[in-house]
Amino acid sequence: MNFTIKQGDTRKPLKVELTNYNGLVDLTGCAVRFLMTTHDFKLIINQEAEITDAINGQVWHVFGFGGTDNSGVFRGEFEVTFPDFKKETFPESDYISITINKDLG
Repeated sequence: MNFTIKQGDTRKPLKVELTNYNGLVDLTGCAVRFLMTTHDFKLIINQEAEITDAINGQVWHVFGFGGTDNSGVFRGEFEVTFPDFKKETFPESDYISITINKDLG
């Protein structure tokens, strides 16, 4: 998955449907975090994500002030903690590619 936003923007959310080998993941009773790193895995965002539709595995992350200050290409993922405290990370096989384009103004 690829997501693009402009440097300094904070309105456009990163929206994702979490799926695994069983299909859509039921997030009822779960906690979800969004993590974003540089390409050398320096962690720059580790925040609670918002579950927008638990049954259908829909989550989003809205970049807050400072979250899009630096332009470049980053790696993102959502980490789910289930009610039994087991964890699963999405996407499972790769990362969300997040491009923050330089703002001209």
